[in-house]
Amino acid sequence: MLTITHHASIQGKLKTKEALGSMASNTSIIECVPSNLSDHNRTAVAQLQELGIVYLKNAIDIPFVLRLKAHEREIFEKVENALLDKGINYKNQTKPWAFSDVASRSPGRFDVKALPKAFQAESILKNQYWIGVVEAMLGKNYKVAFSGIVESLPGSVNQQWHRDGNHLYDDVLIKDPYALTCFIPLAGINEANGLGSPQFLPESHHILAENNIDLGSNKIVQFKDFPIGDALLFDYRLVHRGVENVSTSRRPLMYIVYAKSFWTDHVNFGGRPLLNSSMEAFVDKKRQKTFDNDDEEAQRGKKPKVSRDNSIDSTYFNGYLDHNVHKKMLSDGARMKAYERAVNENANLFKDKVVMDIGAGSGILSLLAARAGAKRVFSVEASDMASLCEKTIEENGFNHVCSVIHSKIEDVLNNEQLKVVLGDYLSKVDVIISEWMGLLLVQESVLDSVLYARDKFLNPDTGVLFPSHARIYICPTDTSQEFKVWDDVCGFKFDSLKGNARKQLVDSSPLRRSLHANCLCAKPKLFKYFALKNLSALRLHHMQNELTFLVDKGKFNSVSIWFDVRFAYSEDSKLSGSGDGVVVLGTGPKDPHTHWEQAVVVLPEDINMKGSQSSASNVTGSNKVKIKCILAKSAENFRHYVVDLDIKFA
Repeated sequence: MLTITHHASIQGKLKTKEALGSMASNTSIIECVPSNLSDHNRTAVAQLQELGIVYLKNAIDIPFVLRLKAHEREIFEKVENALLDKGINYKNQTKPWAFSDVASRSPGRFDVKALPKAFQAESILKNQYWIGVVEAMLGKNYKVAFSGIVESLPGSVNQQWHRDGNHLYDDVLIKDPYALTCFIPLAGINEANGLGSPQFLPESHHILAENNIDLGSNKIVQFKDFPIGDALLFDYRLVHRGVENVSTSRRPLMYIVYAKSFWTDHVNFGGRPLLNSSMEAFVDKKRQKTFDNDDEEAQRGKKPKVSRDNSIDSTYFNGYLDHNVHKKMLSDGARMKAYERAVNENANLFKDKVVMDIGAGSGILSLLAARAGAKRVFSVEASDMASLCEKTIEENGFNHVCSVIHSKIEDVLNNEQLKVVLGDYLSKVDVIISEWMGLLLVQESVLDSVLYARDKFLNPDTGVLFPSHARIYICPTDTSQEFKVWDDVCGFKFDSLKGNARKQLVDSSPLRRSLHANCLCAKPKLFKYFALKNLSALRLHHMQNELTFLVDKGKFNSVSIWFDVRFAYSEDSKLSGSGDGVVVLGTGPKDPHTHWEQAVVVLPEDINMKGSQSSASNVTGSNKVKIKCILAKSAENFRHYVVDLDIKFA
């Protein structure tokens, strides 16, 4: 699942409050009229794409909002009492705090996520004036990520300029949003009452580098009259801020966050509830900077990049200390036969050569290389499996050939002892062998380490990699079997449980599943192709393709992804990865079973084909779908990948 760090303060010198005296609104206000929804949606989508924000006038029934306002008063009193019971000075707070249902945002401002059912009504979550826009921007598989109320108390100060969520990548601008926020005032806001309408910086969602963001007052948009019944919809990446409340009343602003299915918030709230809980509040250090008034500019946090926290590596490598992990891999017949065959059939590439095994694990690939006649094998293993790998190599009689390096390959040249061992082999290794593949091919990001080793150690002219090529495939699939158990148990049906189970599977996707070939609903297509000898590591950060499929079944409910890797070293095959003598290790539904299985992304609802036919021979144009797939590194954990799908009828 993807996680994004929220409320990232914008770097660079901000304009002072005085410099923001005149606010220019270069966005148009869209009057919501039921008879003109198609034009309304087109206009709103265009404005969101260009400016990142759209104002919807008369979008909500005012009596309905007033009923929500009555519920809001009850919520506020409940939260206020709970905060006071815990001794939290929520009015003049100097330290941030966060519960799973209530969290501080800045002095005099906090966010309540514990909303009653009245706030979950379809008339608000699927409001006719913005839900079509949400679907157009996020796809029909969108989800309501969360909703809540931001309470701005009398005397609250201007927030720092921030994005609710950063761009997914530092160096790649994705045009389409991954989330949208809808603001709905529960109290009328105008210039006279001083409640403070939020300010926005149009087009800032198109800007990657924070230092390029211009906060000039002539570009700032503020809808100073923001009455009950109106709404604002904006891109989650748009720069904005809450404005000071100079009135004597609090200002409740409801929000709804809509998101693509891959995205989940793990940052904005804490882990323990405030309401119905005796747990003490805890200080959220990540947001401490928004409460520190000394040298405000110096306190601005930098935009978070893909996290490479050492704890991520520690958790990852510790997972390989479980013998069951190695048992599963060594028992994978297809995996072991492919590597053994590839080494044996290309023994000339190993004979009297220097080999580097990246992520040696149990040592099996090092042993295959040594048995094939390698002169020297460096078995690089970062986890504590290194000691067992060394013993395994010794008990098989190859310790005179294999040297176990207990380190990440990226760290060896920074270690004086290891540098002595490997320093003489820069650009001199003949073969790099590794079993680096994970779910989706690239999950776990071991390929990054292989490419690092290639760039530092492999002979650029004659060196080879095992495997040499890789391909990712994608296909719409039918995984109805996943839900069949709920249809009939002793003559009873469990539709409610079935719906809940599906939601959990959607939120947990991609799942590791073993699919039968009859689950395929179309001919699989190639998503990406890699030749490892010249693959740039930058390509692994963000992969995207849009493919058209002829669906030969009446519906599909998932999209599945798998891969193959290839060992191709002849003159005819080493460029394309295809041809005679190429060893292929496939992981698809039609291949022999492997421990990788397939990655299955469960869709929130079935995709029913318009002109479904029982056989592929009768497929018509109405059975075509376009699937746009993005496969990208998680912003929170560089070893994880996320999948984003946009599915349309072709």
